[in-house]
Amino acid sequence: MIKAYTNDYYGWWDQYLEGCLFAYRISKHASINYSPFFLIYGRDPIIPINISLENNLKPRAMVIDESIGERIRRVVMRSLDTVRKNNERAKQNQSKYYNRNIKNNKPIKPNDFILLKNQSKAKEDEYNKFLPNWIGPFKVLEVLSEQTIKIAIPLEMAINNLQSIKNCKLYKHRMAKLLCNNPK
Repeated sequence: MIKAYTNDYYGWWDQYLEGCLFAYRISKHASINYSPFFLIYGRDPIIPINISLENNLKPRAMVIDESIGERIRRVVMRSLDTVRKNNERAKQNQSKYYNRNIKNNKPIKPNDFILLKNQSKAKEDEYNKFLPNWIGPFKVLEVLSEQTIKIAIPLEMAINNLQSIKNCKLYKHRMAKLLCNNPK
């Protein structure tokens, strides 16, 4: 998440850390269907937008007949059972997704576009962690062997035009991907 905010300013990652952590903690996670905040406190977080919306709708009701601690314990225990089931379902879905991508691994051919794993070192004022993982796209000129390809590299880039296939992945243009997923 931090990487998305620090594209141009790698050294400023610490300025975004607190906000990213808060967003992560209050967002609902797909694998468990709850936010970490809910699982710890037994309720959804109250953020300023919720307060202004609730003031327009209805006042908050207070629970009087039981202790707040007991209520939180009950809610969290009930939630943990659901979390276990959701987590198992998420593992199965992730496994299916992973296996689908592995089976459809297409060989690289001439005239394909590929992305290269970014192996460049960070400059003195940059942080490696926030550099892009992949660079490109680059056009494949020739497949020299099962392990090596020759690609077209712009002159200003100091990269060898012979590359190992293990450092490459096929480039999928976003528009082509969108059109394949949403046929009219």
